Amino acid sequence: MALDPAQHVQRNESIPAELELTPQDYFVLSRVEGSVKVGDLVRACGLPSSEASAIVNKLIDGGALTLAEVKAKPVVRRSTASLRAAAEARKRRALAAALAQGGRAPTVEVAAQGEDVSNGQAEDEGTDKDDELERIDRKRVPASDDRLDDSYPIDVDRQRWILAMNDDHAQMSQFEILGILPTHDVKAIKRAYHETSRALHPDAYHGRDLGPFRSILSSLFREAKAAYAELRREDVRAPWVDRRIEDDARARQEVEAEEAEARHAREAAAAERREERTRARAQRQREALQAKMQEEASAMLSEAEAAEKSGNLAKAANLYLLAKRADPANAELEAKWEAVRQAARDKRGTEAYARAQQRLDLGQYAEALPWLIEAAQAHPTAEHLAHAAFAVREGDPNMGRDLAMRALEALRSAEASGEKVRTAERVRLHVWIAYAFLAAGQVSTARAQAERVAKERPDDPDVRALLKACKAK
Repeated sequence: MALDPAQHVQRNESIPAELELTPQDYFVLSRVEGSVKVGDLVRACGLPSSEASAIVNKLIDGGALTLAEVKAKPVVRRSTASLRAAAEARKRRALAAALAQGGRAPTVEVAAQGEDVSNGQAEDEGTDKDDELERIDRKRVPASDDRLDDSYPIDVDRQRWILAMNDDHAQMSQFEILGILPTHDVKAIKRAYHETSRALHPDAYHGRDLGPFRSILSSLFREAKAAYAELRREDVRAPWVDRRIEDDARARQEVEAEEAEARHAREAAAAERREERTRARAQRQREALQAKMQEEASAMLSEAEAAEKSGNLAKAANLYLLAKRADPANAELEAKWEAVRQAARDKRGTEAYARAQQRLDLGQYAEALPWLIEAAQAHPTAEHLAHAAFAVREGDPNMGRDLAMRALEALRSAEASGEKVRTAERVRLHVWIAYAFLAAGQVSTARAQAERVAKERPDDPDVRALLKACKAK
């Protein structure tokens, strides 16, 4: 069916399951939001109008779209003063834009200078000659049109728009025929009619040969007269004025949207510049801080090397650590800190074990215990761990067991690395470890240690005492 472009359609809540839609059908359906005019929908699709119209018909017939009843919009009446002010504002904007491009605001001259229009229709006395008409640019046929003839008394430029008007008058609105924008201002319409009728009246060229233009002028003059008669009716003017108001509002929205987009683009560009400056400033600060930290690291490195050379390993380790923190990317500092820290710990553990031995030699077992534990923590050799496990077994059996297990692991690692351990020393370590397991209640583990050393030194009194203790458990 043929649809009225002004008819409104809207989407149904659900699409019938039996309706088969192509991707183009879905695309057209997706353009429908709320109630929309058929003509606007066809134009918005970007498809050929015949194809888009066929798809809309298909969607209506299939139940995906329904025709909507739209209440007529109230007629917007504007006073002559407000229309005149709006026209002045538009003229100023158009003139400023034209001047900015090196030209002038375009106007359509309906009476060529020097032409005889004395026989045309006289201007009505009620028309205000000072009213400014909001004219439109009349279309013209190309300058190469074969119908143009400069031998006629009609100016060639006027011939061009007369021919264009004659070609398109069937599709032109009444306002387009009179050459003005839609308005409710009756005086402006009357003045546009007078100007157009003077330009088209055949009597303006009385007695001159107009060739085919005479019949064209007569026909267009009648069209202008009929257009004026129709536009005197408000119900004829209203749809065109309403559409113009909508178009103006849409144009304003587009301009505002473009201005907003440009403003957002400027703001985004400014924000990007600010961010770039911030990044550059932060980079300079990081580089300055890095240079300062490297300088500090270099100074602390010199002090650390001096402390290491003098044998103050603890101080050297602390200085290497500070230098490493100042220059964390320096792998050499990391390696030196690890090496000196381990050397300092080993030294502290060795010194602590020596102090513990001194207390044990004096019979100060309680005073020796903290030094044994520190030696095991700072320098966890098999001897330090086993001795500490033996010393704490009575007071803290669980700690003794943990130290004994670590001692066994250290002893195995030493043997696996090929380190030579004297038999007497190895037997002594296993005895200490066994006593620690025995105190923690791991009798079978303690007995295994005792049996192992009994094979190597069966006559050792400490080994015999250990075996008896295991049997007693």
